[in-house]
Amino acid sequence: MIYTVTLNPAFDLHYYLGSFSPFEDNFANYIETEAGGKGINVSRVLNNLGIENKAYFLSGKENETQFLNLLDGYGINYDYISVNGKIRENVSLHSLNADDTRICVNGFRATDEAVDALLKKLKSVIVQDDVLIFSGRLPVNVSKLKIINNLLDFRNAGVKLYIDCASFELADFEALKPYFVKPNQNEANALFRTDDALSSAEKLFELGIENSCITLGGQGAVYACSHNIFTASVKKIKAVSTVGAGDAFTAGFAAAVEKGYPPEKRIRFAVACGSASALEKGTNPPLLTEVLKLSSDINIIKKTSDSEC
Repeated sequence: MIYTVTLNPAFDLHYYLGSFSPFEDNFANYIETEAGGKGINVSRVLNNLGIENKAYFLSGKENETQFLNLLDGYGINYDYISVNGKIRENVSLHSLNADDTRICVNGFRATDEAVDALLKKLKSVIVQDDVLIFSGRLPVNVSKLKIINNLLDFRNAGVKLYIDCASFELADFEALKPYFVKPNQNEANALFRTDDALSSAEKLFELGIENSCITLGGQGAVYACSHNIFTASVKKIKAVSTVGAGDAFTAGFAAAVEKGYPPEKRIRFAVACGSASALEKGTNPPLLTEVLKLSSDINIIKKTSDSEC
């Protein structure tokens, strides 16, 4: 069973414009509102891929009714803890003449008690060999150390940890030694002070992380695992929205592991999920038929590595 955890949920507001001009008035043709947060995005993709999962998240009391109604509409299985305040709203601008522009809000506030209560719920149901996907930045006012200690509890209980959290530093990854990590290129550059994605993935693997991926946006991804490093490149596509593509990659990788795919097929499927996600509006999950179609167009280069976990 796969469980996702989102401590920093968000409404994603997507403004669709014919064209975008900075420093001028811009008019949206229409607006779409979606319930999100990285773990919730992962759960939506897993649902589309036919993989059973359950989402756990914190919710702001002031505007959670709309949020929960949207999740019900997506058919997501979920549990949550309410905290005082509002779920934040992120704004994405989509136009025909410019790359997507996203404005993310840092304002969601939680408490250590709320986080503990949420993870206590999860600890009551999760068992050895289950998967926990912990995604998204940490909310304001919570202790990173306490969260890391909770995640260590899961790992020590035999749970496979997937981590996609920009709030964590290199020392945190080294302490957690998760089963899977997926920083993007900018995050990897900050961790290792280099833009060499292959080197960054291999260094993460050398920390004891079995599956170390660096996503490269429209360029694909690199993946380091036992004795092998894979580079996956994709054909250029006409993206509709890139929001949530990284979450689709994570979901695709987890689904591939659940299906028993070997490493090369895992990275192929994960990259195809990220690419197919970019063909959908907003954070809508990719269609499985489109994922399978794109999989055949992904070029994989395999390099043998001397590293061994």
